[in-house]
Amino acid sequence: MTSLSEKRGGEPMSEHSRDCPEYWARAQAAQGQGFAEMCAAAARVAMGLLGWPPDAFWQATPQDLRLALEGRLGRASAHGLGRAELEQLMARFPDGA
Repeated sequence: MTSLSEKRGGEPMSEHSRDCPEYWARAQAAQGQGFAEMCAAAARVAMGLLGWPPDAFWQATPQDLRLALEGRLGRASAHGLGRAELEQLMARFPDGA
C-alpha cells in the first residue's frame, strides 16, 4: 500500500523501521506509554487538530502525521522555544492564569 507521504512525494519510512518490534519498543519506552495509548494520542491529533477522517489516520504512517503537523503548525526548531516565542504563544492563547 502506498502511504500518504509517498503519494505527496515524501520519503516513506523504511520497511525495517516501520515493522521492527525494537523500533516500537524504543518509541513506547521514550514516551512512557504503551502502543494503544500512543495510537490514541496520535488519533486525537490527526482527527481533532488536522480534521482527518479515521480511514486517513489508519492509512497514514508516523511520517505522514509528522509532515501534516509541520504543514499545519510549522516546522519545529531544533533549539525549542525561546522566551520571546513563549511570550507570543502565551499572549495568543491565554489560559486565564
